[in-house]
Amino acid sequence: MALKDYQTALEAGKLYEVNLRGGVSGRGDTLNPSIWADAAVSIYGSESATEPAALSDMTRQDENTDVAGSLVFASGVSVIPRYIAITGAATEIIATGLDVNEIGDIS
Repeated sequence: MALKDYQTALEAGKLYEVNLRGGVSGRGDTLNPSIWADAAVSIYGSESATEPAALSDMTRQDENTDVAGSLVFASGVSVIPRYIAITGAATEIIATGLDVNEIGDIS
């Protein structure tokens, strides 16, 4: 099944710049941004003005460690990290409600 226009496939080991996506899902409801993974992943974030060169330049919160299934950002969230990176063995990682720009590999 194809992704919806408000979803983006992500890969572990990549650095992404992300923003909240405006609009609705097409079902008449507002999107709550989330990341879903089919296996345990850890999500790193950075609000730095400069692009992180390595995972060590980013932070990982305990609640974003070894997450499987959906990680939903709080409703009315005011802060989504400018940069995210994901590590883990998931074969499918989907961002919903986020505008995503892949920057490149990171480790």
